[in-house]
Amino acid sequence: ATGTGSTVTFTIPVVPHGAQSVVVSDGTNSATSATPFTVLSSATGLNPTSVIVGLGSSVTIQAQGFAASATLTVTVGTSTATITVGVTTGVNGASLVTFTVPALPLGAYVVSVSDGTNILDSATNFTVTQSATGLNPTTGPVGTTGVTVVAQGFAPNSTLTVKVNGVTATVTGGSPTNSSGSATGTGSTVTFTIPVVPAGAQSVVVSDGTNSATSGTSFTVTSSATGLNPTSGPVGTTGVTVVSQGFAPNSTLTVKV
Repeated sequence: ATGTGSTVTFTIPVVPHGAQSVVVSDGTNSATSATPFTVLSSATGLNPTSVIVGLGSSVTIQAQGFAASATLTVTVGTSTATITVGVTTGVNGASLVTFTVPALPLGAYVVSVSDGTNILDSATNFTVTQSATGLNPTTGPVGTTGVTVVAQGFAPNSTLTVKVNGVTATVTGGSPTNSSGSATGTGSTVTFTIPVVPAGAQSVVVSDGTNSATSGTSFTVTSSATGLNPTSGPVGTTGVTVVSQGFAPNSTLTVKV
């Protein structure tokens, strides 16, 4: 070989974990190194490195140097992730693993890949961010009850608040968060009532007091006229009232009978 000290330089290919033979050949003659090369496991290329929990985003990581044809598991922190693609390594001990991040509080987490015997942590941590998704319903008048939004990735065991157009809504369920930082309503939802805000598309913001997330879908407030009082009387009856909400701010109102 023409390298320094008659050496040949090479790169380890994708092969399984463990001691692997090294054979040098000129096409006719070959020689095996008396010392094998021990391949170690690796978990690299975490992508993306941050995600909003609950949106079903897929995360990938390249697993190499594991046992051949082995079942892999992925943990984020101490929670097991669901592997959707690449759960089994090939005969070369490698797999491009796709997984879904479990419900976790916001923060940075170590991602670990294991074949049951060998385990390795990604050099890059995965960061969970808070989210507010799945607003339902998305339209209605002031006072609409039972509005829900999926709140995940917040601080654990924290009281959640909801603001609509900056106005605090009454939360009727799903708060505080659990140990995973998710709202405790069905499907990780927090339930609230639409406060008195003007007509139109209004932002919905969920907060744990420190961290906040804005729903990607606004709540559209519709105008309402309720609580007519009295409901009967002769022509000329005075003092009739009706509760008017969800109209344009600072606007002159007219009433037609």
